[in-house]
Amino acid sequence: GLFPALQSVRRDIGAGTNVAGRTTAGRRQTRMRSGLVVAQGGLSIVLLLGAGLLMRTFVKLVGVDLGFDPKQVLVTGLAFPPRQNMTADEQRQIYRQIVERAAGVPGVRSVAVSNGFPPFGAMTSVLEIPGIALPPTSEANVRFCSEHLLETLGIPIVNGRGFSTIEVEQVHRVAVINETFARRYFGSEDPLGRVVRVSRLATLPRPIVDPTFQVVGIMRDVVNQGPRERPVPELLLPFSLRLPGGFGLVVRTTEDPMRAVIPLRREIQVVDPQVALGNPITLERLIQMNFYARAGFSLLVLGIFAGTGAVLVALGIYGVLAYTVSQQTREIAIRLALGGESGHVIRMIVRFGLQLVAAGLVIGLVISLATNRLLTTQLWNTSPNDPVTFAVVVLLIAIIGVLACWIPARRAVRVQPMIALRHE
Repeated sequence: GLFPALQSVRRDIGAGTNVAGRTTAGRRQTRMRSGLVVAQGGLSIVLLLGAGLLMRTFVKLVGVDLGFDPKQVLVTGLAFPPRQNMTADEQRQIYRQIVERAAGVPGVRSVAVSNGFPPFGAMTSVLEIPGIALPPTSEANVRFCSEHLLETLGIPIVNGRGFSTIEVEQVHRVAVINETFARRYFGSEDPLGRVVRVSRLATLPRPIVDPTFQVVGIMRDVVNQGPRERPVPELLLPFSLRLPGGFGLVVRTTEDPMRAVIPLRREIQVVDPQVALGNPITLERLIQMNFYARAGFSLLVLGIFAGTGAVLVALGIYGVLAYTVSQQTREIAIRLALGGESGHVIRMIVRFGLQLVAAGLVIGLVISLATNRLLTTQLWNTSPNDPVTFAVVVLLIAIIGVLACWIPARRAVRVQPMIALRHE
């Protein structure tokens, strides 16, 4: 709004009283309005391309196969009161009773105990494998869980088996590894039956003496570092090894998981009135907050600005052409009165409008080659100069431009020549 206001203040009153002055001022104002439309078009291209790139990234992130099914899964911590004399066996019994009662809640399909779930909650440890020379930096994620975690999360076993209830109850030294672990550290060898030493477990505040485990199964790779990263080696161990300790529940339901919170809390109170649920949340929501929220927010903000810019382009082109047509009403009327074709008039007006669109496109594309690189840290598997995004945005602006040109052009040829000339 600043440019038209300045133009009005600086207008030469003397020049505006004669025809030549009005013609010169009119042309100057037309050039100014056209320049504003071109600038709007260029800015709109920059915003639309940025929003398009973020949209491509967001769609790719959402489309990543997590390797497990987070739908209808509730995750919650279990808060135990401080008890100096509670033994590992006593806590194991409490967890077992909680799982049994939770499994009986209507709508609950499966329950597991875990200190985390892909891609959250795992610790990292250096590994040793007898018979295989590993680099000193060989590491893996370590997760402690009960026997039903894989079933609850929908993670299949591709070779071997998972934990049994007896192995968890009797604290057997068994482990389930993922496919990446098997490929990276065993290569073409069969890892089933082999022994792995998890060195960090011997240095914990409550150390596990001789932390060696026999591999009994291989699970499918899941996203354990976030959807942008490749899976890293991971192994599961029986949670009974880390008792007493803080673990949570992973609950798969047949309906909205949050509906199970109150019944679960009631059943836990029956087992031990001093144990409480801590921060229950759906796994879908937790993943969305940690991995998709930032990209989604950036897309929303830039999308709003881009949409606003596109609307301004349409209004700007329409306004310039509508004003231009109103100033050329007499000329158009004479053309039509002398037998000129309406199609020629439409093409003339549309051509002028598309010239503005084309100028804005060129300017916007040139600027975008530099500004899109500012989004590099937020893009994933998407080039800052993605040709598909460029093509879609150019097509969109072209369609907006054509429609904005077509309306005043059609109105121009509907004018009755005799009426227009009489009014002039």
